[in-house]
Amino acid sequence: MILGHAGLAVLARRTAFSTVSLVPLLAAAYGPDLIDKMGMVFWGTSGKFVGHSLAVFAAVAGLLALWLRLFRPGPAAQTGRAGRLWWALTLLWLSHLLFDLTEPVVLFWPFLGPLPPPDPYALGSGLVAFYTGRGDLAVLALDLLCLGAALAAVLRPRRTADVRSG
Repeated sequence: MILGHAGLAVLARRTAFSTVSLVPLLAAAYGPDLIDKMGMVFWGTSGKFVGHSLAVFAAVAGLLALWLRLFRPGPAAQTGRAGRLWWALTLLWLSHLLFDLTEPVVLFWPFLGPLPPPDPYALGSGLVAFYTGRGDLAVLALDLLCLGAALAAVLRPRRTADVRSG
């Protein structure tokens, strides 16, 4: 899934996490790819490598919780905002793993054995292949579904209460 991750971030911003800025939502929605695509470019790893594992997710979620606890202390209202931020970011990171249909050996690394060898995926040609239907059609369908849901949320007419508060 490529643009669908952005669609999920927009959908989260327009619905359950409207008080969270879009920038961290996008960073979380693309979090596993930010790790793995950097590894692919600089170290020749696979496009779905450690960043797509639950072990890395747990580490990132724990570090985020610690950071929010240490650097965002304050009154109960602020703590509630930090909690919403944590939930938004962790749910978007997990949605990335789910909607990418991550293989169990990668998802549960290191518990199911070593990671598979690097795939011959090239970013540019991979994008073209994905959106011309020559890639994984199930992931393409999920991508388009997420984009459609985000578009529907953006185009949805605002209720009167939404307009007054926003």
